[in-house]
Amino acid sequence: MKTLRQSPTTGRTAALLAAVSFATVLPCAANEIVGSIESNFNGTDISGDAHIWFVGHLKELKYNGTPDPEVTLYVRNSRVTLDDNGTTRSVQLPDLEMTFSDTATSDSGSFANGKWVVTVPKSQTKDAFLGGWMAPVPDGGIEGGASPVTWTADFSVAGAEVSELKWQWSAAVYEQAPADPNDLGILWVKGERSAGTPMNNRDYVTGGARGGGGSNWTGSWSSTKSVENMPNIFNLEPSNSQSPPSGPPTGELIIAENVVLQNMVIPVGYEITRPVANWTFGFQE
Repeated sequence: MKTLRQSPTTGRTAALLAAVSFATVLPCAANEIVGSIESNFNGTDISGDAHIWFVGHLKELKYNGTPDPEVTLYVRNSRVTLDDNGTTRSVQLPDLEMTFSDTATSDSGSFANGKWVVTVPKSQTKDAFLGGWMAPVPDGGIEGGASPVTWTADFSVAGAEVSELKWQWSAAVYEQAPADPNDLGILWVKGERSAGTPMNNRDYVTGGARGGGGSNWTGSWSSTKSVENMPNIFNLEPSNSQSPPSGPPTGELIIAENVVLQNMVIPVGYEITRPVANWTFGFQE
């Protein structure tokens, strides 16, 4: 179910909205491009009381034409599948929204409402955090040498056309991790250490997955793959619509679950919110 909430400061009358069809400009299956990278784990067994830090890496983002003052990259439905000695395991990871802003002078981010929200300066189109999760390892652990291990995600962008997005992923093992992801102290962009390094948890890194412990806090990056020709979802034509109800534009407009909404303009005075999916992040049963 999608919810359309009225902005508290820019309400409009029902008469103004009556002729407006509206829907979400959030990414959806019709305007996303699926990317997938297959790799493997090293030969070190991973104990059942450890955590695996799965981390994505934006290697480079290339625009096609001139971008808007703010560009938002959406990485949704990130998931990892791995073959653990014949047993297929699945790991669900949170979404990421990364805004490249003309007004940002430094990088910032947090884990909020079930997703990563990161802002970086517009020029920071290389070496940035692309999402991740500190996943508790299932009881019994994971045998070394898991292969294949595949990260798949759905990519889309608003505010620019992207000719190419180069990305990688990795995984490192930690003996323990904080309950709140915000306490990891993630490096949002590369500095003296790799983007995605959980600075506050470094003392607990150990060997396994794609890392050898020591100072290898993210593990070794996978091969690089590209997602190409991503359209600016703000420029796509509406494909479905639903008229607002009669009466003053107050409270919430609930859009039926069976109504497909995508690529459309939000009326002035409204914003779209998408409820967090009922996912339990990490290894799935």
